[in-house]
Amino acid sequence: MAVFIVRLRLLLAMLTMQVNFLSVFLTTLPSIFQEVYRESIGIAGLNYISLGIGMFVTAQANARFIDTLYKRLSKRNGGVGKPEYRLRASDPTRCWLLRKTSTLTLQTAAMVPGTFLLPIGLFITGWTARADVHWIAPNIGILIVGAGMVMNFQTIQTYIIDSFTLYTASGTSPP
Repeated sequence: MAVFIVRLRLLLAMLTMQVNFLSVFLTTLPSIFQEVYRESIGIAGLNYISLGIGMFVTAQANARFIDTLYKRLSKRNGGVGKPEYRLRASDPTRCWLLRKTSTLTLQTAAMVPGTFLLPIGLFITGWTARADVHWIAPNIGILIVGAGMVMNFQTIQTYIIDSFTLYTASGTSPP
């Protein structure tokens, strides 16, 4: 039970941090495109489309990936699913690295790609937001940020929902 509480607190801390990143990121986007690229308010608002595309496409792909993985791991456990299966990214019996090191089998998370995509996208957006760089370059970074956010949000939310089946509304409500 103590491991579950620690894991849940770490996941919620990560979720809180990403919500803060998202709020700061969303408020700075208009200033990037209005001040650096000299776009009007209406045109600068169109740059949110890249964030939406990244979130939408990743939400569809990640949901299918998480569900497929959950079903496969549940079948191996006699048809009984565990919330931890939502966090697993790969099948330890098929990955040569994880077969040799048993300590990593439960530590691989579906959030790993999203955790790496988020800072990469932030770096690309910040590094390319200059007047001498084409406006599509920051939009590519924005798209990657959206993909990283959704990967982590979906994985954490499905884990919390599966962990608190009776109290799902309380588990997903803001603090």
